[in-house]
Formats: sequence, structure tokens, C-alpha cells
Amino acid sequence: MSSYTPQRCLHPRVHTASARVQTPQHVTWLVPLGLFAGLIGSLIDSLSGATLQYSGYDRQQDVVVSAPGEGVEHISGRNLISNNANNLVSATATAALTAAIAVRCFCAA
Repeated sequence: MSSYTPQRCLHPRVHTASARVQTPQHVTWLVPLGLFAGLIGSLIDSLSGATLQYSGYDRQQDVVVSAPGEGVEHISGRNLISNNANNLVSATATAALTAAIAVRCFCAA
């Protein structure tokens, strides 16, 4: 087992000692938390993209497009946000959710 120096937690009810201690049990939960965050982030990105981001098919050019226009057949989504905005929304939501879970699980007294 490796050892580490505990860091000050942001939670006001938790106080850590400065002595070196064995690796705590909750560190082993970081990998599953990361996997869960990746899965949830992917789902958030897909669902918000499918509902808020326009997708259409241009028959003349035989391509899928991200903006409505003449000769474009609507596939899915509304024309509310761009792909970059969708990525920003999903990354922010995933980061906030993961941070909230980590604080609740790892910093609870």
C-alpha cells in the first residue's frame, strides 16, 4: 500500500491530519467514479445534441448538415444550440455532477 499526505477538504465538517497515513479506502472508488462520469457525460451529450441541436439532410449535396435551409430535410433536434455549445453544456453538467458526487461521497463526515 502506498501512503499519502491528506489534503484539506472543502467540506467544513472535515478536518484532516498532517501525518502520513495509509491510502484510504475511498481512493479505490476514483476509477469507478471516473467511468461513471464518462458514461453519464456521453449520455448527456447525446441526449442534448439529439434534442437541442439541428440535424438535417441535404439531398442535393448528399450530406448531413447542422443548419436548416432550402432543400434540407429535417432529421432531428431543434435549432437552439451549435455543436460547440452542446459540448460546453454537457461538459459543464458532467463536471458539476461528478464534483457533487465526489464531495458527497469523499468529504462527508
